[in-house]
Amino acid sequence: MTLWPCRVLRKHGLAEDAIHNALKGICAIFVDGVVLGDEDTIPVASEGRRFVSFRHSICGALILFEQAGWKGVTDGVLARMLDRGSPWRAPDGGWTHSDARPTQSDLYSGLYAIQLLDAARMCADVSAELSEAVMRPLEESLAYLAHAWETDGWSYGRLTSQESFPLSFAEVSTVLWERRPALFAAVADELLLYRNPVGDLQEEYRTYVDPTVSIESCRARLAYSTYLALHPRTVWGGFAQRALAGNIDTLNSVEIAWLLDLELTESVSAR
Repeated sequence: MTLWPCRVLRKHGLAEDAIHNALKGICAIFVDGVVLGDEDTIPVASEGRRFVSFRHSICGALILFEQAGWKGVTDGVLARMLDRGSPWRAPDGGWTHSDARPTQSDLYSGLYAIQLLDAARMCADVSAELSEAVMRPLEESLAYLAHAWETDGWSYGRLTSQESFPLSFAEVSTVLWERRPALFAAVADELLLYRNPVGDLQEEYRTYVDPTVSIESCRARLAYSTYLALHPRTVWGGFAQRALAGNIDTLNSVEIAWLLDLELTESVSAR
């Protein structure tokens, strides 16, 4: 819930103090270079033991890189990711959630890993050797993601494919557009299936989504994912305008950040 608010606020030069406080909080949760979790964040029988959360460690490192540059914490996380004996990688090319589930791929661990590996590939502060070293795991991660799309449409735990895939696409759309254009196009086409002729959600879409998720949240998610899919305003504008006109108190921080980005970038509410 921190990654996208920080991204959007930084993009538009807003709330620098809030970003600074968020980064301080993220640094504070790293212990010996990793983020720990417990039975509340890692749903396995644990007898009170704490686990290393690979997913949260990678995401935290990604946030710190985007906001503060390539520094010690991010470098340390990447080194662990690239260690051949590391349990962070799953046998199928994906990335695991934690050392509590060291062989099971986790979709979101993979989405964050793809972003961090791609950032390392392009970062001027990373050595040429390290930039080269990330290429194989990046390609394997993208191959895993393509396979996951073909097999289950990026469903995630209790989330159906229809609820999960717009969220997942938002995380990696830029990388897919550059490195997996066919997959980018397939997901972009899928997004169009849930828009009706008047520019709102198809009624059936609500049947795929947890009933506790508001219609404003659904609209915000479809607005931003179709925007990132490079569809024209005529596709995503209706979603965004209806989300902004609804009860925004039902939105989470990521959805608010997405709508804020659309408003500040594209002046959604002005049209």
